[in-house]
Amino acid sequence: MTEIKSAKELSNALRSINKMDYAWPGGYPIVFVDGDGGVARPSSVMSEYKSCLQDCQAGDRRRFVGMCVFWEGEPEEDVITGELIDSAYGASEQE
Repeated sequence: MTEIKSAKELSNALRSINKMDYAWPGGYPIVFVDGDGGVARPSSVMSEYKSCLQDCQAGDRRRFVGMCVFWEGEPEEDVITGELIDSAYGASEQE
C-alpha cells in the first residue's frame, strides 16, 4: 500500500494514477483507505476533493492514509458514495 501522510501526498497519489478508478495496464480496481479501514474509489475522492484535503490537513481519523489495488475480498462499500466496490479476484478461499 502506498502510504499517504499529508494533503500533498493525497494530491500526488491521485495525480500518479491519473485520477482513474482502475490501474493501467491491467484494469485492477484502485482504492484509497481511510484511518478507520474504509475504502473509496479515486473518482469518489475527486468528487469530495476539498473535503478530503481538509481531513488530511486536520489529521481527522477519516482522512485517507493509503492507496492500493483491491486485489481480493468481499465487495467493500465506498465510504463516500455508499456504492459497492468489487475486488479484482473476488473473495479469497479463506473467507
